[in-house]
Order: sequence, then C-alpha cells, then structure tokens
Amino acid sequence: MSPKASSLLLMNSRPEAARTLRHLPIAGLARVALVLPVVVALDASLRLVGFRRTQRLLGWIVPDRTSRTSPPGPHADAPNNQPPDPRTAAVVQAIDRAGTLYRPGRMCLRRALALWAWLRWQGTPSDIVFGVRRDGHALTAHAWVEVNGRPLQEPAGLVAQHVALGTVGREPQSRARAHRARGPHGSARGGS
Repeated sequence: MSPKASSLLLMNSRPEAARTLRHLPIAGLARVALVLPVVVALDASLRLVGFRRTQRLLGWIVPDRTSRTSPPGPHADAPNNQPPDPRTAAVVQAIDRAGTLYRPGRMCLRRALALWAWLRWQGTPSDIVFGVRRDGHALTAHAWVEVNGRPLQEPAGLVAQHVALGTVGREPQSRARAHRARGPHGSARGGS
C-alpha cells in the first residue's frame, strides 16, 4: 500500500482527526508527522514489555540533560498547567493530535511517557505521576507529568480528581553510575 493510500485510509477511519489536521499550519502538521511514529512505538512497547521497561528504554535512548543539583527548569515560574516555553506547548499539542489520530481514547500513559522524554531531552527535570479516582464502583487510573510538583498541560480539574499513588522520574545519578559500572553479572568492570 502506498504512503498516500495508507494516510487516506487512516484519515477516513478518523474523520474528526482529519478535520483537525486540515486546519493546522504546515509546522503543526510536520510536528504531528514527527511525533506519530513515537506515539505508535510507545504504544507498541507498552503493550509488549510494559511501562517499566519502556521507560528504561526511553531513558537509555534519550540523553538526560538534567541535573538534580541544577536550578529549576524553564517551567519553574509557570502558572499551573501553562508552560512558558511555546515549543513544549506545541509538542504537547502534537503528541495529543498524533495520539488521537493513531488511537483515540485513553492515551494518558503514552502521552506522559512522550512528554517526559521530551522534557528530559530539553533538560527540564520532570516526573510521571500515577493516580486513581473512584468512578462509581470502579477505579479509574490516570498518568500525568509534573514539573516542579505542578501538572503540565493537563485539562483543568482532572488531576485534582485523582489521588496520586506514586511518582516515577529519573533514577538517581549515583545509582545510574553504579549500574553502568557493574559488568553483566554484577561484577565490577575494569582491569585485573
């Protein structure tokens, strides 16, 4: 199937996404086109190996440009949910549109992983937070990204409805160095 035919098939199966994309400027379309393979790969990885291994893989692929001792990142002075950096807002929008185009519905985990990786590459320390809320007799889970303890680009009131269960961020520098210094069987690398 040609790329044009596959894109038409994708667009026809998601008419609301196609309408949204038609009104995007070229730069927005380019961002969605760049982010879409990442969203698909994250979804496949989450399904195949789970969250923990997917996050480790991202941590290995995306260089950590943050430092625990560095001053707060560019999002430190932003009001809740509003990043001052327009590039991050544009990336979040591209992740959301690509996710809707690929598979609409519950996509908070792949969105959080993609945004966490972007912030890591940008040099902004961030964490993925997991929370739950009671929805009748069922529990509903949600994942979001926080920068300096504040949710980033989340719909108003959504995070407040959830009780945070845990946070996953970067592994501490000393533990990461110690892990790399060990050999394949836990023995120290090095000479004789």
